[in-house]
Amino acid sequence: MKRFLRNLVIGNIIFCFTLTPAAYSNAITPEDSSIAEDTLIEDNLIIDPITQYNPENNTVEDDLTDENTALENNTTENSNTNDNNTLESSIMEDHSIIGDPEIEDNITNDGIPIDSNIQEPIRIIINREITETDVPPIIQNDRVLVPLRVISEKLGAMVEWLPETRQVTLSDPETEMKILLTIDQEEVLINENEIILDTPPIIKNDRTLVPLRFISENFSRLVKWEGDERLVRITSLNALKDIRIGNKEEYERIVMDLSEESTYHVDFEPYSKQIIIEIEDAENFIETADFSSSSHIIFDSPLVEDVLAFQQEDKTIVEINLNYGIKDIKDFDLKEPSRIVIDCDKIFEKTEKESITKGLKYTHIYRGTENGPLSIHALELDPRRSSLSVKRELAYQELTGRETVSDISERTDAIAAVNGSFFNLTDGKPVGLVYNNGMLLTEPIESWDRIVFEENGQFKIKDLQFKGGLISTDKTDYPVNGINRQRMMDEIIIYTPESGETTHTNEFGWEWVVQDNEIIDIYPDTGNSIIPQEGYIISANGNSIEMLTSLQIGDQVNVEWIFDPPFDKDERFALNGGPRLIDNGRLVEPELWEDLFKPDIINSHAPRTAIGMTSRGKVLFVTVDGRQPALSMGVTLVELAEIMKEFGAEEAVNLDGGGSTTMVIEGEVINSPSGGIQRKVADALIIVPE
Repeated sequence: MKRFLRNLVIGNIIFCFTLTPAAYSNAITPEDSSIAEDTLIEDNLIIDPITQYNPENNTVEDDLTDENTALENNTTENSNTNDNNTLESSIMEDHSIIGDPEIEDNITNDGIPIDSNIQEPIRIIINREITETDVPPIIQNDRVLVPLRVISEKLGAMVEWLPETRQVTLSDPETEMKILLTIDQEEVLINENEIILDTPPIIKNDRTLVPLRFISENFSRLVKWEGDERLVRITSLNALKDIRIGNKEEYERIVMDLSEESTYHVDFEPYSKQIIIEIEDAENFIETADFSSSSHIIFDSPLVEDVLAFQQEDKTIVEINLNYGIKDIKDFDLKEPSRIVIDCDKIFEKTEKESITKGLKYTHIYRGTENGPLSIHALELDPRRSSLSVKRELAYQELTGRETVSDISERTDAIAAVNGSFFNLTDGKPVGLVYNNGMLLTEPIESWDRIVFEENGQFKIKDLQFKGGLISTDKTDYPVNGINRQRMMDEIIIYTPESGETTHTNEFGWEWVVQDNEIIDIYPDTGNSIIPQEGYIISANGNSIEMLTSLQIGDQVNVEWIFDPPFDKDERFALNGGPRLIDNGRLVEPELWEDLFKPDIINSHAPRTAIGMTSRGKVLFVTVDGRQPALSMGVTLVELAEIMKEFGAEEAVNLDGGGSTTMVIEGEVINSPSGGIQRKVADALIIVPE
């Protein structure tokens, strides 16, 4: 179990001790703070920095002087620091008295106005309670002195009077920290380190009085003067003891432990990435060892990035920085022990819609989920209401090579575009079917879905079987295995100019050069032949070579590609995608994907691109950003299918995703590519005017 080293500062002395953090997985409700205590911090020790004096443990009353001078002990919890110079510096510099600026020219060094005409006694309020004193505070030599007995009792000090030397000791027996005061002497010893007071302690009416500044500096209290009321207010500085985070399904809970109840204010704007908490009368001190000296902690949390705490006058400012913007928070406080609780709602949705042009709409959904945020972009094209059509555009209009979606969009004057099919990163050649305007450039992958766009702008997902090709001559027919892809053992492959300048084959084969449907050259045991611009290459390997040896120069040949069913004349282009997400209005069972795609492709939260069609013939193009915790976590294929269903898709297919996922509208990249910049892709689906 992770352990936290906690530091407790009291009276400017530091203690270190180890606590095991509480299990806080159960919900806290403001209606039941006792349940909240058990469930949130059941084994978390809460330490009050001002330990109240217990007369059963030490009978200080019996040790008073003959003058009944009440003395004080400053109880602290301390790390037994040996750095006395640091201690002296902190005692002398921290917690200065705040005066009234309107009467600053007429105040003592303790911040108390001097007005000889005011006879009303100075009153004291300690921690919001009026404190009765038989000897009121006095002003002497422009300094305010207060009765030590009252202050010590209220603040839980342990004291001892030494009548022989007229000295007072304030000590903590556990830490061996001691403060030694001598009546009428300016020298004070703190752990045997001497400091000098500008006003010495005195005895008045059998009571010991000490400078008010001494209380402020050595008891870590905030001291204020309220001039109209002639009032000294001493307030315990509320220590920010710890900050913890609990992750729930619908919200993330931030809990701030305080040393005592305090007034606070929360500032938050919807969908902003920062929460500001101002804690009144609090000191900038956080005990957990996860905080550095600058009170900064980084959390391993889907939502909370880090927390920064700092002092601003008499307030502690806590900045909670989020990994992503959320819609709403709820805040409340709990008592016994005192806590401020912030519940950050993780489940939310913000939708923005825009009409791009007639028949084309854009929707952006910013959604909060249990796993993190999602940024979803969708284009909806209604072919019946627009003069727009969808086309497939290859990078640089070639079968090999890669180009960014925005460059493709700009080159074609497209209104909008998304990335298209899967491709080979090495040469940029699309994987699977490339069929454009009646011309087959690469054959389909049998197990993948065929997306076929028609002249009317609508598309179908067809169960299209590829039977292969056939080389026909006057004498006989020869089977063909594929087109414009790598030649494998015993295969016959056709290479057209769209594949590149040469076949990129090895020398373990034969190649026949065809131009104007006539064989013009034969290259035995040769590879990487030049492809004629008005023809193609027949390339064979292994046993297939013997099948084609009857082909001679001058033979007339023709290649035919066989699909079942064949392409219709109104089918403009087709490509492979996969897996199929929605079939006839129903989500496809993920088990059907397992033989076609690896588990990491199916189940990882990744950027995704999909295409779909509604029951009314509207075409949907959807991208989901991913791999960016501060913006969008990404989705699994199941979650992508559910999103397509939300947009009304009756049919839907997954396209290439990951770093390829890109959407461009009117020349602007709308989504956030996961690589930080656009990936160059093999092709794009573009929306252009007819």
